[in-house]
Amino acid sequence: DDPQTQASATPAVAMTKVLVLTSTVEPGALIDPKFVKAVDWPERNVPEGALKNVSELGPKAYSRGLMVPG
Repeated sequence: DDPQTQASATPAVAMTKVLVLTSTVEPGALIDPKFVKAVDWPERNVPEGALKNVSELGPKAYSRGLMVPG
């Protein structure tokens, strides 16, 4: 069997974008949009409440706890 044929026959995982931090945000600190980025994430494993667009942060979003990158 050709490995390329097998790989193309494997169903693709549906992906979506979610926001993740690129640096640590301390509790009570303003979440600056420059410290987040959108990454591909398996659609069926998106954590509840995950943001998908920087506009969802609103004008002033504050951390409710220690937030770490990734």
